[in-house]
Amino acid sequence: MHNKLLFSIIAIFASIQVFGQNPIPMQEARDLGAGETVTVQGIVTTGTELGTIKYLQDETAGLAAYSSSLSSLQRGDEIKITGTLKDYNNLLEIDPVASFEIISSGNPDPDPAVITPNQMSEDYESELIRVNGVNFTTNPGGTFAGNQSYDFTSNGQSSTIYVRSNHPLIGEVIPIGMVDVIGICSQFYENFQLLLRDKDDIVNTSTINIITPVTVGDIQTNSLSLSWETNVEGSTEAFYGPGYDDLDQHKTGTGGSTGHIVYIDQLSPAQVIYAQVFSVLDGDTAWSPVYAYSSMSNSSGGIKVYFTKNVDHSVSNGVDAIWLDKKAADTLQQYIHRAKLSIDISIYNFNISQVATALNLAYDRGVDIRIIYDGETANSALQLLDPGIPKLASPTFEEYGIMHNKIMVVDAESDNPDEPIVWTGSTNWTVNNMYDDQNNIIIFQDRALARAYTIEFNEMWGSDGMQPNSSLAKFGPYKTDNTPHEFIIGGERVELYFSPSDQTNSKIVKTIESTNYDMEAATMLITRSDIGYSIRDKKDEGKKTEVIVNSEGECSALVASTLAAALGYDFKESGESHTMHNKYLIVDESAINSDPLVLTGCHNWSNSAEVKNDENTVIVHSAVWANVYYQEFKARFDAGVSLDIDEYSLAEKGFAIYPNPAISEVNINYESVDNGQLELGIYDLAGRLVHQERLEIKSGNNTFSITNLNLMPGVYMVRLSNGNVFALHKLIVN
Repeated sequence: MHNKLLFSIIAIFASIQVFGQNPIPMQEARDLGAGETVTVQGIVTTGTELGTIKYLQDETAGLAAYSSSLSSLQRGDEIKITGTLKDYNNLLEIDPVASFEIISSGNPDPDPAVITPNQMSEDYESELIRVNGVNFTTNPGGTFAGNQSYDFTSNGQSSTIYVRSNHPLIGEVIPIGMVDVIGICSQFYENFQLLLRDKDDIVNTSTINIITPVTVGDIQTNSLSLSWETNVEGSTEAFYGPGYDDLDQHKTGTGGSTGHIVYIDQLSPAQVIYAQVFSVLDGDTAWSPVYAYSSMSNSSGGIKVYFTKNVDHSVSNGVDAIWLDKKAADTLQQYIHRAKLSIDISIYNFNISQVATALNLAYDRGVDIRIIYDGETANSALQLLDPGIPKLASPTFEEYGIMHNKIMVVDAESDNPDEPIVWTGSTNWTVNNMYDDQNNIIIFQDRALARAYTIEFNEMWGSDGMQPNSSLAKFGPYKTDNTPHEFIIGGERVELYFSPSDQTNSKIVKTIESTNYDMEAATMLITRSDIGYSIRDKKDEGKKTEVIVNSEGECSALVASTLAAALGYDFKESGESHTMHNKYLIVDESAINSDPLVLTGCHNWSNSAEVKNDENTVIVHSAVWANVYYQEFKARFDAGVSLDIDEYSLAEKGFAIYPNPAISEVNINYESVDNGQLELGIYDLAGRLVHQERLEIKSGNNTFSITNLNLMPGVYMVRLSNGNVFALHKLIVN
């Protein structure tokens, strides 16, 4: 490597040469291609909303530029920039940036090119574009979430909008009706996608628009209410009926307001209805999607929770958590023995022979049994079942993940409302999960919830009869949001979401964000960065935040480093034998006057669970059940192992920083076995990214100098990642 003096001389000379160059048109630069050093001049069209990358364009074309040195740039800055062109995942960008200067500020956006989705191509890459007549097909009426793609159609063509983590659109309502959209035409591998910058890039073209999700409230055994808001005053109306395509009844609420509420009454207990609300102004109508809702059942509303490993009663508030010490399979058999009419099972893995025996006995006494199982998992106990029990394997096509549920619904349509049962949680029907691993089981006695689970089952089964219809069966990304989500069970609010149709990840993030006092999470893994950032933000707000995972190696590198930097010793991996297989979150367990709750189910906090797998998640708003889960969490967390930040530096793998402590400059040394790229990020102890760049590495020893750190004195974490593995090192700045 060059010594420091020589490096400085070269840098100064390069800077002089750079500013002596005249800019060339961006289209000419694009035509030169990767590897060429270019100087261009144009208007910056993005600020901080897309992260480190910036987009700019002149009258000929657009280009991306990637460098943390550009972080202060704002939309409307006209800049002259020099650097080397690079092909990054098929996106042509300037990286590294040798130099730049701001020519002027406050310039208007270039006029966007009005195109159709099929025209999104290299011809418009990195330029502002406008697509008119857009309808969102992913979760219209819901809210935007981070690290998520949203499909849309226009003019009979389709494309995708991508929303990154920490984006201004997060939490904003996904448009229901037709809109125009403006954004950056970007490329990711072989796909072109539209990057919106904020809510102003969504242009409403109707007189009246619904601007909030439709919410259900005041759920009673014979009625419920639906509420929404519009941007201007209009009528308050709803169509509803017994089926998605059978909205044969009409209700009108009080109009003349931007806030709307309509009451739907004369319902029977646990009745599922489908409704579409709308508001009219001057002949223009704003429609919601059709959603499912349910009245409250007249069941007992009993809830039971069991754990497969020891719990800590020292933190009990009066209702002690129950540890089924090697008795989980016996408990499951007892619930099967209770069945009188029907059992529907949706299971990932099933290998316990005595449970198969219990199902055969139920079948012999006339119980209707239907089973959906994962098509790529052994499920050895299925071979022990009576051949007359109908079964359906989940598909194995590429777009599909796994049938990951662990659900049993018993007697959903019994004449006795106190007999329907839903069994769910994180526990597979396997010897390991029920006897050795750390898991939870939650059981509800409620007809309304049982009917919702049955709707989901029938969608995958392809019929509501005893025989499956594979031609109509829908799994994974092909399912629709067709079940109720809000229930009152035993006086407690309960939410229910199925993946991937119900945007479950956004509900996990929203639940984390609801934390006012304390939050605990015990989950096998976390690979979604938006979840990691949300946890970090709660810690940054001063909330008590504790997380345990099965192992940090099962988390994504970004999440693990973010949580390690933000939570320190309150981020642990399991210290017990076997697998910490839970997937639960507890919020405000210590604050009964807040909204104590527990979120649980089988949904791993991963991208596959969000977009590919069949999963289910329940959120129980209850101080009692939040404390019961906290008793289990306390046992897991106390037995967990904190990640020692000093040991976590992985210096033995050739990652070193000097000088350390530093003032304004550090050197990074990294020993690599391959050529490639590394992402370097510096985080403060709140987990905030304060410096980022990409490094080109070669096989062997690599040394890089980072100058002009401009960091406040304190402790930071330096993270190197190649996308699969990462290393952390503590940095002290004086």
